[in-house]
Amino acid sequence: MEASENLLGHRTNTLALQRLQCYQGCAIIKLQHLRYEEYNLTGTREIAEKNVEKLFRMFEIEGCGNLEPEHRVAATIDQEVLRKALAKSNLTPEALIDPKNQPNLLLEGEDIITCVYGKHRLKAGERFGETTWLVDLYLNDISIDALAQLREESTQSISFTVGEIYRTLRSYQISQNPAQEQKWWARLGSEDCRKQIRRLQRDDQRRRILDELLPYVGLWKPLRSSQITRMLGLKCPEMLNHYLCVVLEIWTKFLESQDGWLVDSDSVSHIEGLMPSIAVADRKRITDLMDSKKIFPLLRTTQHREVLKSRLLQTPGRILSLTTLIQDTLFIERPARALHCLCPPKFKQSLRKVMLTQWNLVGTGGLLEVQTTEHEFTTMQQTEHPFVVSMLQLWLFACRHFVHQGGRVRNFRQQFECSTIDVSLSKLAILASRLGFESDQIRQLRSRNLGQHMAQGFFESLSREEFYKYEERKVQSISNRLQSMLQNLPRYLAEDDSTARFTTNDPELEASHRFNSPARDEYLQQRRNIFYNQIFGPDQPPSEYVTSLGVVKDIIRSFFGKSSFFQPILDERQATPVQSPIRLTETAPGSIDTDMDFEEWHLQVQPVNPSPSEAPQPSINSGPELVEEDTSEPIELANHPSGTPDRDAPPLAAGFEETSQPMETKNYLSVRNKVPEILSTWYQSHQEVIVLYLFESRVYYKFFLGGGFNLRAVLQDLASDHLFMVINEYGIGTPDMNKIYEAALKERLILVGKIDNPSHGNDMEGTISLDKLRDYVLDYDVHTGKRKADFTDIRSGKRHQDTAPDEEL
Repeated sequence: MEASENLLGHRTNTLALQRLQCYQGCAIIKLQHLRYEEYNLTGTREIAEKNVEKLFRMFEIEGCGNLEPEHRVAATIDQEVLRKALAKSNLTPEALIDPKNQPNLLLEGEDIITCVYGKHRLKAGERFGETTWLVDLYLNDISIDALAQLREESTQSISFTVGEIYRTLRSYQISQNPAQEQKWWARLGSEDCRKQIRRLQRDDQRRRILDELLPYVGLWKPLRSSQITRMLGLKCPEMLNHYLCVVLEIWTKFLESQDGWLVDSDSVSHIEGLMPSIAVADRKRITDLMDSKKIFPLLRTTQHREVLKSRLLQTPGRILSLTTLIQDTLFIERPARALHCLCPPKFKQSLRKVMLTQWNLVGTGGLLEVQTTEHEFTTMQQTEHPFVVSMLQLWLFACRHFVHQGGRVRNFRQQFECSTIDVSLSKLAILASRLGFESDQIRQLRSRNLGQHMAQGFFESLSREEFYKYEERKVQSISNRLQSMLQNLPRYLAEDDSTARFTTNDPELEASHRFNSPARDEYLQQRRNIFYNQIFGPDQPPSEYVTSLGVVKDIIRSFFGKSSFFQPILDERQATPVQSPIRLTETAPGSIDTDMDFEEWHLQVQPVNPSPSEAPQPSINSGPELVEEDTSEPIELANHPSGTPDRDAPPLAAGFEETSQPMETKNYLSVRNKVPEILSTWYQSHQEVIVLYLFESRVYYKFFLGGGFNLRAVLQDLASDHLFMVINEYGIGTPDMNKIYEAALKERLILVGKIDNPSHGNDMEGTISLDKLRDYVLDYDVHTGKRKADFTDIRSGKRHQDTAPDEEL
């Protein structure tokens, strides 16, 4: 370690000696003879207008001090130019070394010297009205490393950003200059910051993309170490790399890499986020900025400026930059965190790769489900990459429910806020299961009836606040009724998607933000349109302005790609919405290319109209949805057609509930009857649903008669620590565990008991022990509740192999 430090110290001393050998002294020189270094030189910095303005204000207060030694700048000069200037000024070389009397050095009219540092001071001084400045002079044959050392001395007044440090550091790495590289590693200031830079460089593809962006000087200034930490914490490298590819594609179309030094940060900040191809107002703004030379001032020729302007106006989507990347990751940050909840804790791989290991589909005729509204699905032909389609739908769900809007509201209206994050997580898990994903975390989230829990918690808090006597049974009953009422509220139909507006001529609807999250009222109003067919469907014709939804669409497509081959599915409105899960041809997860670029997804979407005999089952609602919609303006809600599941209440599980409760979720009994009465009522009803009844507790699940994936999933979850029983004319028995799903479809009532430590307690309302259940079934006709006349015959009689349970208790 000591040898390394001594080596670097020796090199520093050598460079200092070279500087002294090239130093010619100090003189007062007219500003007209000074020019700035080219921005494409490693270590040089662009002029920051804010810093120039800051210095100008200081000069107005305390004076310029252009001849003060502490304000001097450095420049390189040709030996012959210096000789002629000394002769013209009647000076000797020794006169430039006098520390007490700096002379005026008169250069010939066309002679120019290059300023190494101090550009901001010179610019502010020129604006202040000064015409001369005190300059340290070095011969221009100074070594590159010594010049770099000299240049970097000017940075004490303005700290480098992490982005500027990374750009210079990486340039020295590429040029294999370890001495300068180490100096810039040291500039990062903390070991944590250096750790984040190493993490940023760890991904080979990302490092190569960033290397190609190095010449574009003005892109790098906004980058901070905390932002790198946040972006990498998303564990979505494929998405970040795709976004960076789009940034690179945009800027290489604007200017070739050798001209990247013409890109200044002020110009980038003026145009990033604009959408000139679809927003007329944005086109006009870019045109005005280019014509007035407020942007890209270093590009001086009219012809070159016209070419660049044309390229800017042809940009598809937003003009992206590293700033938009940083801000747009704030949009997807909370959705990504929500998707992390579906994965094992502290997983190491990327989110996409982990989800791929949890995804597996089995065949159902090559059909694929696509969500068209929050409560409706449609079917399409299986795509080449069904995993991609399924994963995108989870992202879109997360973007509808988890995006952080902060406190920004354009049209403020005070309203009650209730957190629904837990409910949304449960619904996300249900959707993931429906699309073929499975994990312990998904099963755990899916099993919770959080809608009922929230309603019950609300009434419990209200009872406590208003000094009501809290009775759990009554509160539970009221909570159940509230959920039932919520299900009867009108919902947005798929036809509403046709009103989605990505562009507008109404200035009131113009997007308030071009990156990051939209304002809260914008988001709540437009999030119902964040669905696959809208986001990846065709673009709308240009209008005067772009809406918040148009910005959200571009944000999502910047991370995932633009599926121009997508065929809209809303033209087939007459197709029956898919309500029971559709399964795809079995595909081994290993056959999917985990390194597939997002732009290589080939989505061949074809609407499918199933015949009546093949029509999927009605909609399965995972539970009541507390939709957070902006009420600042009236929203017209269309009623569902009569008879559709979204309009009518779910079928009643007679005997188990007084009012219809949500489908496919854990429900608690709201009736006060004992089990014999519950079963008698059930068997005397039409039995319009399939019921899984946990008879040792007050819990039941109900499903549509067509069954589906969620029924299979719940049966699979319960099978680990429960036993299943069925009741029919042959008594009570356990069906074949490999055919429990088929038994549920046939019998419609499955009794579920614990394998270990079954209850032997007293029969209470809604519960019964295993022994008492057996006695009840054997002694009574379950269809009438009356004592059987031929009890002995039933226990010892012959059983029909095709209908009787496989094993008697």
